[in-house]
Amino acid sequence: MNILLVTNMYPSEGDVSWRGSFVKEQVDMSHIHNKNINYDVLHIKGRICGGSNLNYLLAPLLVLKKILFNKYDAIHCHHAFCVFVSILFFNKIIYTVHEGELNNHKTSVLIKLAIFLSRKVIFVNQTEFLKSNHKRKFFLPCGIDFSVFKPSNSIPSDYILFPADPNRCEKNAHLLREAESFISASYPNVKFVYGGKIPREDMPSLMRQALLIVTIGKFESDGLVLKEAMASNVPVVSTEVGNASYYLDEHSGITCAPNKSSLIDAILLILKNREHYLNGRKRLEKLQVDQKIVVMNLAKIYKF
Repeated sequence: MNILLVTNMYPSEGDVSWRGSFVKEQVDMSHIHNKNINYDVLHIKGRICGGSNLNYLLAPLLVLKKILFNKYDAIHCHHAFCVFVSILFFNKIIYTVHEGELNNHKTSVLIKLAIFLSRKVIFVNQTEFLKSNHKRKFFLPCGIDFSVFKPSNSIPSDYILFPADPNRCEKNAHLLREAESFISASYPNVKFVYGGKIPREDMPSLMRQALLIVTIGKFESDGLVLKEAMASNVPVVSTEVGNASYYLDEHSGITCAPNKSSLIDAILLILKNREHYLNGRKRLEKLQVDQKIVVMNLAKIYKF
C-alpha cells in the first residue's frame, strides 16, 4: 500500500525539532509495524518552519508531480490546506484534523470545508469526533511511544516544567509566570523550566525528572504534552482543553480554569500530595494510546 503523506508540519533542518514530531513518529512507527505501507512524505515547508511561504503557492504543482510519477492508494493530509491542494488531483483523501482552533478561530470554516471534502476523516479530539456528521469518521488520537516516554526510578528534580514555547500566546505561559512567586512562597526550592527551544530528543528525560508538568493552553486538538507526561507517570496540571477530560483521572493530574488562582491551587495541591498522581501510564494503557496500537488502527483506516 502506497500512501502520499502531505503535511505542512514535519521536523526539518532550520526548524525547531518538535514541530510536527508526532507526524514523523507515527510514520516511523508504521515502518516498523506496518511493513506493507510505503510512505512518500511531501513536506510543504512554510516560513514558520524555516522555509518560504512561496512553497504554499507551489504546493499544488508538487502534489501533481507526485501523482503523475507515482501510484498511490490514498493521500493522508495533516492540515486543511493540504486537503485543498490534494483534492484538485486525487479523490481518496484521508484528513487528520489536528487543528485545535476548529471552533475557536477565523479559519474554522476552512477546516470544516476540508473535512467535508475528505473521503475519510480522522479526529484526534473526541468531542469533535462525536459532534461530526461525516459518514466515514474515526477517533484516533496521536500515539505515544511508551519505550521513549517512560517513568523514572530516581527522585524527581526540583522543577516544574512548562514544555510549550512560552512565546506562543495561546499556550498561556503568562499565567504560570504570574503564579511563580506564589508557588515559591510555599516551595522556595522549586524552579520553573520553559520549553520552546528544548530539543525534542531531550524532552523525555526532562519530563520524567520533573515534579509536575503544566499545559494550560487556550485550545488543543488532542493534548500530546499531557499524554507524554502521563506516560512518564509525572503529574499534570491542564486546562479543560483538547482531550484533557478524556485522559486525566484523579490519579494522574488536575484540570484547572484558565486563571492564575485556579492554577496556583492545582499546583499546590499536587506538590502537597504528589504520590497520589503518579499513575498516568496505567490510565493511558487502558485507553490504548501506545503508538504501536495507533499505527495498527491507522493501517485499517487506509483501506478503501
